[in-house]
Amino acid sequence: MNKKQEANAFVKECITQALLEMVQKQPFESITITDLVKRAGVGRVSFYRNFESKEDVVRQLLTQIIDDINTHISGETDLATMQLLLTEYRKRQDFFVILHSAGLSHLVMSCLSQAYGPKPEQTNQEAYTNAFLFHGIYGMIEEWFKRGTKEDPIDLVHVLLGIKDADL
Repeated sequence: MNKKQEANAFVKECITQALLEMVQKQPFESITITDLVKRAGVGRVSFYRNFESKEDVVRQLLTQIIDDINTHISGETDLATMQLLLTEYRKRQDFFVILHSAGLSHLVMSCLSQAYGPKPEQTNQEAYTNAFLFHGIYGMIEEWFKRGTKEDPIDLVHVLLGIKDADL
């Protein structure tokens, strides 16, 4: 990475961190770009060079998280993928709770849907099945967070598969 790319990555990180800090203290919709760049210590032009909106900051961070997860799951089975996804989700629990509290769960769902939901190249049957599974799993994850993520990710995978402890 050259110096310009490193500087740009640093600016993006400053903006992202500032937004995450601010959303813990005030409603997302009340955060202005002016306040955000001031908190991040960067110029307004730097913000718009990297992001289209505050929501875009969150989307890019979510995409980065999903990309990080995908580097660990390439070639894994669906069961292993689901367990790893839940484990990574739980590791970043504070971040997802902040997004949920800020009313931004729709961004999480959108980014996860892009990564794991139905694809245009799938047949109708594959797309409908994938949509059904994706939305069901997403709903389960949301409920898991509402209930405090008490269960271990493997236990949730077992719930999905309908496996009881006696079956193991």
